[in-house]
Amino acid sequence: MVQSESWNAHEPHDYFWSSFWVMKMSIRILLVSMP
Repeated sequence: MVQSESWNAHEPHDYFWSSFWVMKMSIRILLVSMP
């Protein structure tokens, strides 16, 4: 995520990557919380 700060100035889909990261983390949390 630190890497994205250098190219988010001229890269419009930085928001896409951040939302994708959040979605991936939430899926991981759901999988971990499942028995």
